[in-house]
Amino acid sequence: MLIFGHRGASGYAPENTLAAFELALEQGCTALELDVQLTRDEQLVVIHDFWVDRTTNGTGLVREMELEQIRQLDAGAWYDAKFAGEKIPTLEEVLNLVPEHILLNLELKIIPRMRGNIEQLVIDLLMSKNRQHQVIISSFDHSAIQIVQEYLPEIKTGLLLYGQLLDLPKYINANELDLFSIHPAYPYLTEHTVAVLNRLKKPIYTYTVNRSEDLGWCYQYGVDGVITDYPDQAQKLLEVYR
Repeated sequence: MLIFGHRGASGYAPENTLAAFELALEQGCTALELDVQLTRDEQLVVIHDFWVDRTTNGTGLVREMELEQIRQLDAGAWYDAKFAGEKIPTLEEVLNLVPEHILLNLELKIIPRMRGNIEQLVIDLLMSKNRQHQVIISSFDHSAIQIVQEYLPEIKTGLLLYGQLLDLPKYINANELDLFSIHPAYPYLTEHTVAVLNRLKKPIYTYTVNRSEDLGWCYQYGVDGVITDYPDQAQKLLEVYR
């Protein structure tokens, strides 16, 4: 089972910051999940919410702010005073920090009416750094997955799901999605759902799994990977289950 650090080791450090990613790597993480958005001046930044309000000392919509404005924000003090001064990183900064052998799950966060060309910009950056091979690009905006596949067919893509589709295999085929993996929300997973997904012969990476009993359930029913805020604890539990 693969353990992804959810927005880094976000159970111990402010999510989607270099501090959180560094800590996850120190804890032995071999896979990281993070969120990517576009700024007004078309820069790729790593932040989950569309608004900066929850995780910084600022206010505003990421897509309506320029990188220089975002750079002024404190993305650490809200979590703990010892992280004061942490910034919202760019995707390039994260790529520079994380070794090439680490699997990165990049979730594209898109407001449809303000989407821009995030797919092309992400792929261009990955290609420029030769990082396109150890990456999964996922999104709740499934049209983004189609666009990514058009730009770079060989790149791995993951289908993010919240809730349940009536007929997932039919949905995937109808939309010609050549997926590497399926990323369902853990609360909606059942033994039957896992069995259906397994018939697709694609890895199942579920989010967000933080309780030991939930990790045990995933291990028991053959889930391929979990996305967790506490990657160190998940790894220790996994060693026990094995």
